[in-house]
Amino acid sequence: MDERAQRLAELLAKRQARELNEAGRRMLCADPGRALERFEQAVALVPAKAEYHHNCGVACLEAAVGSPLGRGPLEERAERAFHAAARLKPDFVAPVANLSGLLLRRREWDRTTGCVCDCMRHILQVPPAGEDVAWLASLALGDVLRCVERDPLVSQCISNVATALRMGGKTTEAVSVWRNWLGIRPPAREAGQEASASAEASTDQLVVVCVKWGTKYDNSYVIALARGMLQRGLSDREWRGEDPECSFLCLTDKPTELLEALPEDLLGVVRVGDLAGLDSSGVEWKGWWQKARLFSPEASCLLGTAATVLFCDLDVIVTGSLAPFVAAARASLERGDLVSLSTSRIACEARVDGVNSSVMVWRSGNPAVGHAFSLLHGAVFELVQRFDHWLEIVFDLTSSPTQLFPALVALEDAGVADFESFSSGHDALVAFPLQPKPHELSPDSAERRERMLARLFFNVEA
Repeated sequence: MDERAQRLAELLAKRQARELNEAGRRMLCADPGRALERFEQAVALVPAKAEYHHNCGVACLEAAVGSPLGRGPLEERAERAFHAAARLKPDFVAPVANLSGLLLRRREWDRTTGCVCDCMRHILQVPPAGEDVAWLASLALGDVLRCVERDPLVSQCISNVATALRMGGKTTEAVSVWRNWLGIRPPAREAGQEASASAEASTDQLVVVCVKWGTKYDNSYVIALARGMLQRGLSDREWRGEDPECSFLCLTDKPTELLEALPEDLLGVVRVGDLAGLDSSGVEWKGWWQKARLFSPEASCLLGTAATVLFCDLDVIVTGSLAPFVAAARASLERGDLVSLSTSRIACEARVDGVNSSVMVWRSGNPAVGHAFSLLHGAVFELVQRFDHWLEIVFDLTSSPTQLFPALVALEDAGVADFESFSSGHDALVAFPLQPKPHELSPDSAERRERMLARLFFNVEA
């Protein structure tokens, strides 16, 4: 074949490969198996095109869902495809984002971190040098943001590294890296300082608060949580009258809709606040960052000065008395600023040394909590994608010689379980961090745990 004919053949192959790739993309959602065939044909025609390899990997992951052969073989093919794409185009972020997520799911912590660092090095055009975590810690904030500006998917890659380090037993290193980037240094406190300040500010008032935004959870979740608190969790407390011991506040982006949905038994008990007027920071709050708004000065005024605040995610079911939990949390506030759940009993967390914010307790008006809110800025939203990770960064979780009282206390034996570990024993709260969600449970299930929780959520008599 002469040079001209060869050139023509190459052009025809590239054109055919582009057409196959486009056809695969169109059918990816509806039929990932057929899409994979098209992408593989495109790779066969033009093996040097990184995008075609990446699309093969994506199709493998899509086809693995519900595959009769199981996820394993297709995930292995996906890994090979993502590696090929990254080799051909080292600063191509999309395959690295998918590869790091895949490795994270397979609990390959070091490889998760390694592939992300390799990609960032290529973006920054610096040679490999030293251990990955130490290299990350050496980066200036501007370097990291440059990577994110190059491709916003770098934020997801960095989030995967944050999770991999924590699940791999390197929480301290992860917190240190992010603090270096963001310039955050939790203030040290003298021994006894927090205890005395807490004692002076303490009141008996308990405010139960939740936050509802978007469409993921409907008003039935607020109603179920409020009823659980009144009927089981804090049934021995006074909720009505001029000076009740307890109050319930839901902050939502649709206050009128929630007020109209409240049943008669919750009128006069459930207060409804508007998220829109909660703070004047000008931040566009998204996702679970809505929780951080509870630490704002405006929220402190709404919650009441010096009240003990008990926050619960909406997908939490109250199964019994919360008196022991509240007592333990209040005692912990004598040595710290914020109480959260430990990850030790949250099955999906796969770590024992972290915090889970499904349930939190703090004192409204505590300056340390307000200081944490003041540390929120644009770079935080770019580089931290989990609210729980942010808590570990802005509060000190462990004691040190210069700070005898930790700012963040993680309760391990808190009477709180997630759905996977709940045994209907002494646990008073059940969280649903992944699937299923409470509304997906059946009150008629043959499985005792599911049946019990569903009847509590739907307020159905046993």
